[in-house]
Amino acid sequence: MGAVENGEILLTLLNSVEKNGRQAELLRFVETLALHLEVGYDLAFAWNESVASLKTQPSRLAAELEATGPLTAQLEKLARSASVDEAKVWFSLLVTLYQEGSPILGAVTAFRRQLNADTETAIARHGEEFPVKASLALLFFFLPPAFVLIFYPLIQQWLRALSD
Repeated sequence: MGAVENGEILLTLLNSVEKNGRQAELLRFVETLALHLEVGYDLAFAWNESVASLKTQPSRLAAELEATGPLTAQLEKLARSASVDEAKVWFSLLVTLYQEGSPILGAVTAFRRQLNADTETAIARHGEEFPVKASLALLFFFLPPAFVLIFYPLIQQWLRALSD
């Protein structure tokens, strides 16, 4: 395997980690938003509180979601340019529901369920696709020192017995 292939694999892995990190942040945001809406808060208040909860940990998504002006304008902007592709449709739906004054909780709950299902699927896929090369590398670097640690005292004892 050449250096170019290793670099491509590393870039793919880093892109995957970044995408999964953003999706995990989005899931945390949507879960917090749904909780606030279930309790009965308005979307504008729930939105700001959910963004604030993202800021308690390092988050690149919080700045993207933070409402700097009217919430409708922020939702429209997110519908055009959200960093997580699945979220663009959801933000478009939220704009429509919010402008019409329709209930939003059902849409948020459905999106939360979808994000949970996507996350579980990604975890299962990752578990199934665990590379054999990593297992071989583990065996290559772990087994020889383990054998040395296990068999060195035995070999040393045999050498002493043979020399006596």
